[in-house]
Amino acid sequence: MKKTIMLLVVMLLAIPQMIFADVWVTELAVPLDWNANPESDIQGYELYRSSVIDGSYIKVNNLITDTQYLDTEVTDGSEYFYKLLAVDLCGNKSNLSLASEKTIVDITAPVQVQNVMAQVINPCLGIVKLTWDASTDVHFQDFIVRRDGVEVYRGAEIEFTETLTEGSYIYTIAQRDMACWESTFVIVNIVVILDTEPPTPPVWN
Repeated sequence: MKKTIMLLVVMLLAIPQMIFADVWVTELAVPLDWNANPESDIQGYELYRSSVIDGSYIKVNNLITDTQYLDTEVTDGSEYFYKLLAVDLCGNKSNLSLASEKTIVDITAPVQVQNVMAQVINPCLGIVKLTWDASTDVHFQDFIVRRDGVEVYRGAEIEFTETLTEGSYIYTIAQRDMACWESTFVIVNIVVILDTEPPTPPVWN
């Protein structure tokens, strides 16, 4: 009796590799794209989302036939991670890919800078100092100080000092977040009057 031996060959699908996920997204849509799998019988891809890189991933879409996807089921201020798997024409599925970079959805500008003060701290030299409160924005990037419309400072410090000639000046200060949203600015006016007048001569008793 002749026996027929059937061999079942199971081909492991390559794990799709995600190329890019915007680290900062300034609208309620996250654009994602990845490399196409090398296999010729790929049916599509399943996309999974999580708010924590090592958390539970929920399927976003049953099957994506393209190598890019726009996730519109996101909320402002939230953070997301994504994973992919490939599906072939027989329904075989690859393992999940590595997680994408963290994607933060930010469509809201930070609040105004608080308690901005400007004063002439040295009338002899015309030294002006501006101070303000530290930012409470969790995605804070920097403060921007402008004098008469010209940027004179950009950084994370909560004070700025410069030397000016006599005159009237208008400062504006705003803060930016990591998505480069800029808050509405605070306006501060200051007048510099140099003390150049010598004192009167002393008088004997």
